[in-house]
Amino acid sequence: MSAKPPNDVESREHDPHVCDELRARAMLLSPRRFTSEEWIEISTEFDRWLVLAGKGGDQKRLARANYNCGRFYGAHAGPKATPINYYRKALRCDPTYRNRYYFSSEIGGTLFDQGRFKWAAKAYKQSHALGAPAEVVARYADALLHAGDYRASGLVFAEYLKTDNPEAHWILSARAPNLIDRYVGVEFQGRAPHKAAEILAMAAPPKDSGSKNRMIAVEALKKDALHPEGWYLLGWVAQAASDWDQAAWCFTLAALFERTNVHFWTSALLMCLNTKPAEALFPYLLVAGYRIHHGNLYRTLADELRRSLPENIAEDGIRILRESLESLPPAVVPGEIRVLKDDGSFEVVDLEHALER
Repeated sequence: MSAKPPNDVESREHDPHVCDELRARAMLLSPRRFTSEEWIEISTEFDRWLVLAGKGGDQKRLARANYNCGRFYGAHAGPKATPINYYRKALRCDPTYRNRYYFSSEIGGTLFDQGRFKWAAKAYKQSHALGAPAEVVARYADALLHAGDYRASGLVFAEYLKTDNPEAHWILSARAPNLIDRYVGVEFQGRAPHKAAEILAMAAPPKDSGSKNRMIAVEALKKDALHPEGWYLLGWVAQAASDWDQAAWCFTLAALFERTNVHFWTSALLMCLNTKPAEALFPYLLVAGYRIHHGNLYRTLADELRRSLPENIAEDGIRILRESLESLPPAVVPGEIRVLKDDGSFEVVDLEHALER
């Protein structure tokens, strides 16, 4: 009988490069969603690595290992509470992390994913104060928006718009605080999405009863001004009243607040294609929507144009749409993970390329 193969982790108990192997493992694991059972296995393996990393007494190396574990969980959409636990351990091992803008930014992202928007805003604010790039300013504004502090969000978004090359998605989002104030009349609220949904359940079919539905939509948005169905209903009411500008913006907000709903994006884009006042919105919507939905956005729009317009007009619209999309830069951004090096610097690793090595 052959001898039992040695445990690979235990056999490297005194290996000084355990943290390097942890980084490699984090980079090479498939960038996919794992099952609950797989996450338990990964967590167990990482914890064993961390024990080995700490045996030499090098707290900075142990901090880097914990940080990289947290980044792995964040990059792979792991259990939401886990990255924070690793980040806290990293901070205990090396308090200098508190002065690194990317560390605060990643904590902000984790808190945002947990729905803890006020705390996310504080983390992003700290990151911004430490010299983070412009993207963090936009995320800070977005966290304030989701926390219900619309006035403060508008001020921070205004700061972001002064930076070089703002992203289309954030350019659109920056209009949200003013639009909320204009159409709903609130600058701050404790959001109550469940109450908003209860009010929206009383709405008539979107194409009917405009005045009643307008009242219902506004009342729902007074409970939660980021409720996508509330903005979609208000958009239908505005469209029925031939208020094309309001309709386009309401559909846009619905899309921004429920990014995965391709129907909201197509409704906003069709409004821009069909009406002159809203056409300036079109390029921003197209870029932002295509970044999320890719070819599905084009197919859905093309089908809707063919369904609702005469053939020659529809084909002209599809041609314009196709030419616009062809002019966009590549939309698929591979998954990335930030990995610390032993000298304290970091590199951003493209997970797809890492898998090819």
